[in-house]
Amino acid sequence: MPSYHSHYKYSNGFHSAIVNFIFTLSIRSPMPFRTFIFCLLIILSVTSCKKSGNQPEGKKPIDLYIAADFNTIAYGAAGYLKNGDQVIVGGPSSRATDIVVKGNDVYLAGSSNSRATVWKNGDIFYMDAFASTVISAIAIKDNDVYFAGTYGDRATIWKNGSPALLRTGNSTATAIFVQGNDLYVAGTVDLSNGRRVACYWKNGNEFLLVSDSYNTVVNGLFVVGNDVYVTGLNSGYWPVYWKNEKIFNLQEDVPANYTREYTMGGIAVSGADVYVVGSVVYKGNDPWKDTYIPRTVQYWKNGSLIKTNGLIGSAIDLTFYNGFPYILQDRSYVIDGRQIPISENVSAKAFFIAGN
Repeated sequence: MPSYHSHYKYSNGFHSAIVNFIFTLSIRSPMPFRTFIFCLLIILSVTSCKKSGNQPEGKKPIDLYIAADFNTIAYGAAGYLKNGDQVIVGGPSSRATDIVVKGNDVYLAGSSNSRATVWKNGDIFYMDAFASTVISAIAIKDNDVYFAGTYGDRATIWKNGSPALLRTGNSTATAIFVQGNDLYVAGTVDLSNGRRVACYWKNGNEFLLVSDSYNTVVNGLFVVGNDVYVTGLNSGYWPVYWKNEKIFNLQEDVPANYTREYTMGGIAVSGADVYVVGSVVYKGNDPWKDTYIPRTVQYWKNGSLIKTNGLIGSAIDLTFYNGFPYILQDRSYVIDGRQIPISENVSAKAFFIAGN
């Protein structure tokens, strides 16, 4: 994994010139003053790194929030990172699933002692009374907080903590998206013929994404205009995305004599292009040999597989900001091809970018 220093550059030429001037002055000064100058040089360098590390060079500063589980506390604890600074909000045995920010308010979704929970600025905003409830995603529309998940075995949307079933039968809700006045939720429903198919809800109205699947998994959702994009696994096996009700298979590159196992991440649209991320493990077919290729990131553009130079690990989430792709991994994130470590003590779950 690359070092931290390989990812940061001075934010502008003026700052770099100041640093160079101070360095030249220090080597020509008496020893006591030289020591002071070197300390000042270190402070300026660290400040520059913190300001420019979260975004491609030359772009406006952003605040990068990452929902994560921290293993520094017994049994793990839910929290988030803001520009690398750790904030733990949950107690032992709490988990994080998603994060959203509006103004100065940070909302973290997850669970506490197996009970679905949402925190606002570190305080409990909502906690469900039943252990079988799962909150998977969270969003803000106007001044209302919405979270999507599963209430028992039924897809559910909560508005400021008040639940409403999206379906009365077996179903899941795993992703949420707000566009204008419309609220979208994606998930799966079990049909009477035994098939589990992908679907989405727009303002509570259900739309089935019909496939020949028996065990579909839905992971990501994105909306542009009147087009709804959903990604997941068809039959729990094939990586795909849907645009409205049309399914698109994603290109695969499976080595000979290996099988594969995908985990899908997020989906995003930038301009006319559709991007999807996920990860794959390749396992050898020989039953007498325990051979496998470690989990690697998979990145698709318009269905075609893009090489990631063997980027190891999972790809959990994807977004675009200022025209650049941000890919979240379990212990790092990738900006414009640069992999930036987060921490060995966290397991990232989702991220949110707030522009300044």
